Amino acid sequence: TVLDASGFIGQEFSLTDSAALALSDTTIGTLRRGVYMLVRLASGRTNGNCLRGRAVFWSDRTKYEVTDAVGAGTRGNVAGILLCNLESTDTYAIIQRQGIATVKYQGTVTSAAADLAVLTVSATNELDTSADATSVTNIINKATIGRAIDAAANGALKLVDLSILHGA
Repeated sequence: TVLDASGFIGQEFSLTDSAALALSDTTIGTLRRGVYMLVRLASGRTNGNCLRGRAVFWSDRTKYEVTDAVGAGTRGNVAGILLCNLESTDTYAIIQRQGIATVKYQGTVTSAAADLAVLTVSATNELDTSADATSVTNIINKATIGRAIDAAANGALKLVDLSILHGA
């Protein structure tokens, strides 16, 4: 059965920790408190990039449409974080826009001790960290989506507070 979710596109909803846990499929992961949104998926996406914990970007804000296409121009245009892996037939997804989210770090993080979670400009839409000694440039500022709660680890899914997600 295919449900038509078009009437709910762009709707944000907030979940407490207890409500998020009740809605979690713990075989995939545990949702945490935060703000979530139903979005439309742009055509032409790369499903290998549309995986749990990876970022998606606005392709058309007026239609609440997101894409996995990342580049220097889209890093400051983050829509949110995917909650689960997507299939090629998926038309809609729920993303997390604020709160405590599970994010996917790239294969080799800059610093496990750093607390800023920043998007990399790579084809995978994964996150990295910014070392404490690194000066915060405009590019790093635009790419920062939150503060790490868990220590970053190479290729791992870890918790980040998305309270400073740009475009939220």
